[in-house]
Amino acid sequence: MMLGSTSLLKACARLIADVGEYAAVTLYLPAVEGEVPSPPVLVHSGEAAAVPELADSVAAEGAVAELDRSSVSRDEIVRHPSRRAPGLLLRVPTRSERPALVAGETRSDLPPLWVGLLGGSSYEQNALWRLAGDLARHLLQVLPILVDSTTSVPGRAQFQVYLSQALRAATANQRPLALLLVNPDDFEGVNERLGRAGGDAVMVEVADRLQASRWPVFRYGAAVFAVLVPETEGAPEDLAQDLLRRLTAHPYGEAGVRLTFSLGLAVVDSAADDRRDAGLTLLLRADEALSQATAAGGDRLVQWQAIDEGEAVERRDRLSGIFTADVGRDYRNMLLLWDMVSVVTRFAEEDDLAARVLDKLSAAFRPLRIDYLEMAGEAGELRPIASLAEPPIEGRQLARRALEAQRSLSEEGLHAFPLIARQKVFGCLLVRGEESAPELDSADAVLLEAMASHLAAALDRAALARQERSRREQESRHLRAELSELRHALQQSKLLHRSPAMEKVLSMARRVAPSDATVLITGESGTGKEMLARTLHQLSERRDLPCVVVDCGAIAASLIDSELFGHERGAFTGADQRSPGRLAQAEGGTVILDEVGELPLEVQSKLLRFVQEKQLTPVGATQPMMVDVRIVAVTNRELLSEVQAGRFREDLYFRLNVVRLEVPPLRQRRDDILFLGRHFAKKFAFQYDKALRGLSPAAERRLLEHDWPGNVRELQNRLMQAVLLSETDRVEERDLQIEAPPALAVAGDGTVADSPLEATEERLRACLRGLVAEAVGDSTVRAMPMGRWLEEDLILAADRLSEGAILAGSRRVGIPESTYRRRLKRVSAASEAGLLPRAEAWQEIRALLPDWLSEGKVAGDRLRSLRRMLLALVVEHFPHSTGDAAGLMGVSEPTYRRWKESELPSAGIH
Repeated sequence: MMLGSTSLLKACARLIADVGEYAAVTLYLPAVEGEVPSPPVLVHSGEAAAVPELADSVAAEGAVAELDRSSVSRDEIVRHPSRRAPGLLLRVPTRSERPALVAGETRSDLPPLWVGLLGGSSYEQNALWRLAGDLARHLLQVLPILVDSTTSVPGRAQFQVYLSQALRAATANQRPLALLLVNPDDFEGVNERLGRAGGDAVMVEVADRLQASRWPVFRYGAAVFAVLVPETEGAPEDLAQDLLRRLTAHPYGEAGVRLTFSLGLAVVDSAADDRRDAGLTLLLRADEALSQATAAGGDRLVQWQAIDEGEAVERRDRLSGIFTADVGRDYRNMLLLWDMVSVVTRFAEEDDLAARVLDKLSAAFRPLRIDYLEMAGEAGELRPIASLAEPPIEGRQLARRALEAQRSLSEEGLHAFPLIARQKVFGCLLVRGEESAPELDSADAVLLEAMASHLAAALDRAALARQERSRREQESRHLRAELSELRHALQQSKLLHRSPAMEKVLSMARRVAPSDATVLITGESGTGKEMLARTLHQLSERRDLPCVVVDCGAIAASLIDSELFGHERGAFTGADQRSPGRLAQAEGGTVILDEVGELPLEVQSKLLRFVQEKQLTPVGATQPMMVDVRIVAVTNRELLSEVQAGRFREDLYFRLNVVRLEVPPLRQRRDDILFLGRHFAKKFAFQYDKALRGLSPAAERRLLEHDWPGNVRELQNRLMQAVLLSETDRVEERDLQIEAPPALAVAGDGTVADSPLEATEERLRACLRGLVAEAVGDSTVRAMPMGRWLEEDLILAADRLSEGAILAGSRRVGIPESTYRRRLKRVSAASEAGLLPRAEAWQEIRALLPDWLSEGKVAGDRLRSLRRMLLALVVEHFPHSTGDAAGLMGVSEPTYRRWKESELPSAGIH
């Protein structure tokens, strides 16, 4: 309101300066004391400086106090020459003409307006001085009264002033004070039928009938009126009933609208109840009574004493009465409600929610200070959050009493609003102000109580949501843990077997496991070498420490050094942080070097030192470090032949080959085929929720007939596929999708006719037999590594026939895709480098290989079949010369002997 008065006084100062041609005009309006105090106003207009006596508020206060004492006339304009400048000071009276509205109220004069003038042409402008005084008087009178523009009755601000005065008078006279809240029922329907203008006309008539009662009437908010009864002429409820009859006796407006009313009555006995928050208590009780009357259907009077207080608080509309006839305050309250809704919907955590609401409330009620005291700890300590400073001790005490009473309390400028929802205490809103801050009126108290109620409900919902999230997260973690255990059980099954060959390997593993000896595990792809390595770790004393698996074949050659041994920050481009390396990560445990034969030679030298001394140096480091790990190396290569070929260090081979465990292929332990097949069928049926009873007899026969070049891995994959494809309660032969061995063609005379595949195979055998026989007497031919040439040329032929398709090529050769990919990469690199020279006599064999791969359907490992063919011929021609025979096969003597023992008996060669 003072913003408007300042603007009007500035305009008045400019008008005086323009009319009187003054160099400077200064207007000073002293402070107003009372129920609605206002600060002093000092405005200036003109190019020159102000009169020294009115240079600032401090100077003005002292100067006018001295001059006011020397002024004789109070009703006339008094002139005082400036003592410090060639100017003039005018004292312009602003006598109050306002009548007393409350019985016993004393009328007081308003302070004068002081005018400072400099450099004008004339000081005789009495009309202007009177105009300025009238303007000041008008502003000072409007400031506390604030009359409602629609009904012309005083509004909420004046109601607050009169309520305080009436309570003081009632206390002094030892008399009760009654407050009546009146609300027309369904007034929204009146506005809808008659429009805004018609509704306002009806509201004016309601106000007129209320004012006819001769009691002070105020516009409390929206369509609600407040009536103060300072001195009752009978029982308050009888007077209220009489007023209700008069309000409903006649229709309203030209349309003859019949209205019913809800009335809420509350009486405070000042003699018996001298609480300092009596005004707020009286208002809240009347509001509760009005809410009860409205909830009961209207057209009735409800007195507060007839309501159970606890029940009334629960049923009362928390937002009732927060909208008033003050447009500015209503706008503020509306924005505050909108902000409240926005905060509640956007923030789910209790601390964020409380802090955001507190920010909104503090901004709306500034300069009043609002703190949020949170109930914390088992002892119920009130702890401030989002607060600039600790609340005073008396504020904490008041908040504690409000929480115990479970209702808002006020005391000497302090107001406490408890935050309670579903009997759960969250804390308290504490409102306080400095000495110069305005008091919290009843309307704002109602609003803050409503905000506290809704904030408590929002905090309760946030706490419930947090508990629900916690419950769901705990349940999710539990389910994930169960699923992880199930997957671990399915994927990390123990090494199952039934065959004596595997029992022999495991028996040796059990004896070796407790030691720290380095172990080399060899065998074909898919035989379970890595699982055996993990079994060694589980059986060792290091079982509770890390087991790190390093797939040497899956890491790029340029990265394997830093991957194994680690690197320092900045050791190479992209090394933005230090990495310990896989070996250091296994500290105290076991490191499994899978496909160790794939390591580059330059890395093998560093690995040798680590195997010997358990010492390594990260890339970019200068000092070595000790790492205590147990090493288990795994490979499907014949490392000794790799040593002879110069692709593997001999010293590293012997360091790794301290204890050797060779896992036999599945074709050499046929007792395991059905046992593992049934196990996999049961496992995948459970995993994929299939109702299977096992394998059909035909499916079991097909499993036993197959050669299983991919070993246990191939068997596992076949059974997974069969379980997924199965449409009955058992895995059938067709579900396995294993091609039957080729049937023999029978000629008309009963003899077996040669198939195209058999014919090509016989030509290959004949060519190989001729070369092997020639090698007996020719050392040049004897130097040919025919076995290695067969493998290399077969891989290249398969790649050409498959046009570079890896999967198709691996199927033609009959070996696993990963093995085919690795061998093709090595052979292709050698071929492009010109490192695959062939003798002239070998060209016919090389030309036959594509035909042999193209004719007939693939049945088993073609590479192994071809190798067995050559091996049989070599053994036949070199039965006692192991060195020459191994040279023709392109392998080491131990490998040749192993092949001779394992392959030839199964082929029926003696």
